[in-house]
Amino acid sequence: MRTGRLMAMVASTVMLAACANGPTTVEPTAAPTAPASPRPALDCAEDQLTAVWDLPVSSTTTLESYAVHKRSAAGVDETAASYPWPTTVPSVEPEELTPLLGWLVSSLNEAGGPYGATAPRHAEDAMEMLMATTFKTAGTYAAYSGIDKIVATFQLSCKGSAHQVSGVLRTWTGSTIGILDCGRKPPVERFGALAHRHCGVPSKP
Repeated sequence: MRTGRLMAMVASTVMLAACANGPTTVEPTAAPTAPASPRPALDCAEDQLTAVWDLPVSSTTTLESYAVHKRSAAGVDETAASYPWPTTVPSVEPEELTPLLGWLVSSLNEAGGPYGATAPRHAEDAMEMLMATTFKTAGTYAAYSGIDKIVATFQLSCKGSAHQVSGVLRTWTGSTIGILDCGRKPPVERFGALAHRHCGVPSKP
């Protein structure tokens, strides 16, 4: 009898402990997130493409490279500042439209916009321009190079299809270099006028 009672007490203790601890809960594993669907592509040849441009486009007069040179009355030369800019690379957004860069540049021009470049722009070095120039008169001089940066938005579609893809073309046009006398009136030419605002100022235009 004692043995039976002891076994019953042990069994009761085990059951109470199990009830106190409760059942073990296993959290369900979250389902993996499905990758985002890629942007629908335009499945047609270039001669079947149609682009609608938002005109006029954004055009910004930009100094790429800028340097200031000072010559004292005693004939001492000093370069006060020199700022090179990185290379400007034409691009298209979304990236899958990059193979159409040349087609988009031509399309923009045909629509009445500027004819942009398809190749990277390596800025002229303003410092080299100053080094190649002899200044005989005391004063402050600035050398510069510049381009017009173009940003144009468009809607692209295949002929006969209602599906459109919106995008942005970034390119550049024109290229200008020059040297000006900061002691004279600003030139009429817009790149020179922009450079004149920073004559002797040690900060990027």
